[in-house]
Amino acid sequence: MILSAGVLLIAVVAAAAFGWWYMAAGRFPLKGDVRHDFGDIPILGSEGSAAHTFRLTNKTGETIEIEKIQPSCGCTRAEANPRSVPPGATVEIDVALTLSRPGHKKTHVKMMLAGFGVQTLWIEGTGRKDLVIWPNQEFLRLAPGETTPLIISAARQGSDQPPDAPTIETPEGVRAAFVSWQPMGERETGDPAEPWHWRGRFDVTLDARELPGNSALVVSAGGQTLTVHLAPVRAAPPETPPATPPVDR
Repeated sequence: MILSAGVLLIAVVAAAAFGWWYMAAGRFPLKGDVRHDFGDIPILGSEGSAAHTFRLTNKTGETIEIEKIQPSCGCTRAEANPRSVPPGATVEIDVALTLSRPGHKKTHVKMMLAGFGVQTLWIEGTGRKDLVIWPNQEFLRLAPGETTPLIISAARQGSDQPPDAPTIETPEGVRAAFVSWQPMGERETGDPAEPWHWRGRFDVTLDARELPGNSALVVSAGGQTLTVHLAPVRAAPPETPPATPPVDR
């Protein structure tokens, strides 16, 4: 019994040593492309995602067990099928990268292989927001017969030219005209992923005597929309004449 236990221990140690030697020699047990560049990943709304499947083949003479898959950050998801890979068989590792900010991102996925140590997959991609718009105010106050500016901001990647003119939907009795985009200073770095910033202006006029209830402007550009609520200008309270002091009689 003691002899059998000793033989088993020696076999386990030998297998582990072989696995680590295999990896140290640069001979990865799962063969195939271990790097992938997604290129540009469009960010639509709050985030953008891209997926890729790595296909790796077991070139050893032993079955490889994938004990654990560990992405390096929360922006990466990975899953392997199957987890047990016989000699000569192929495993598919599905990897997805999700970005919420523009710019280049490099990350990796570690696979813990029983008896063979760690094998790593490398992925990268560049988040790109072609155009992002946002309002400079939540409410716009209008007075009858007067024109009030509505200011919106935009960030654009990949081009130093101003965005196309946005469109606007107005309630009855309100009209609006887009004036222009104006640049907002120089970019801070030469990184191609850094956007150019622009500020746009609409002239908004209240032709009606009063605003309809729950009025709003809806601005559209680059597949995005934003809403600015309208409110009437509050009339100043009438001045109260100073009190006349009582006259003694």
